[in-house]
Amino acid sequence: MIFQLYGLTALMVLALAIGPFLNDPQAKTRPGMWLFLALAMALGPITLPSMLRQRLRPRSPRRVRTIQYS
Repeated sequence: MIFQLYGLTALMVLALAIGPFLNDPQAKTRPGMWLFLALAMALGPITLPSMLRQRLRPRSPRRVRTIQYS
């Protein structure tokens, strides 16, 4: 039961992370990026809540700071 839950969280982390990961052209050629993805999957119970919070949080429009020179 515990291994099934652990595997489910790893698959959910993979599902959330693979899209942005594959959109990065450098990620496909750098082995460190694949290692990071594997580490995030291995630490799924820790990383998944943070990833879900980022996805579900309403995005506010960014304010652009302007610098005024005198």
